[in-house]
Amino acid sequence: MDRTGLRLLTYGLYVASVGGSEIVAAVINRVSQTSFNPPLVVIALKRDTSINRVLRKKRYMTLNVVPEGDIEIVKAFFGKLNFTEDSVNGYKYRVSEKSGGIILLDSVGYIEVELVEVVETGDHDVFICKYVGGEILNEAKRPLVIWDTPWYYGG
Repeated sequence: MDRTGLRLLTYGLYVASVGGSEIVAAVINRVSQTSFNPPLVVIALKRDTSINRVLRKKRYMTLNVVPEGDIEIVKAFFGKLNFTEDSVNGYKYRVSEKSGGIILLDSVGYIEVELVEVVETGDHDVFICKYVGGEILNEAKRPLVIWDTPWYYGG
C-alpha cells in the first residue's frame, strides 16, 4: 500500500521534556488537541523511548513549540542533554514547576499537560493528556512545521 498520502498531514515540531531527578527530552511532532471540554491533547511517542517511560512515571510533560526557521534547535535536541549553569544544549531555559522538564526561552511558547490515559497500539503509544497550562513567550514568532524542514515523519 502506498502511504505517501500520509505525508500530507500537518505536523508542528516540539521539544518535549519531563523531569525531576532525571530530565529527558525529545523532538516530537505528533501532537493534536482532541477535546475542548476538558481541554485534551493527544501525543504519540515511540515505544521503548526514555520520554515514553518517564512520562508514564512522572505524568506531566512540557511541550516547547519550535520557532519557524529554527532548524538548529531541532538538531540540538536530537541527542543527549548537556546542561550548563543557565543553558541546555546551548539554549537558555528554566525548569517547569509542573513537569520538572525544561522550558526553552527561545521557543514560541510552551504547553504543559498531565497524563490521563495511554493507548498502546502500533509502534507509537498514544498519550491522552489534559492541558494544565502554558504561555506564549515570543508572540512575533510562528511555529515551525515539518514541511519547512529537510525531514518528514509520516507514511
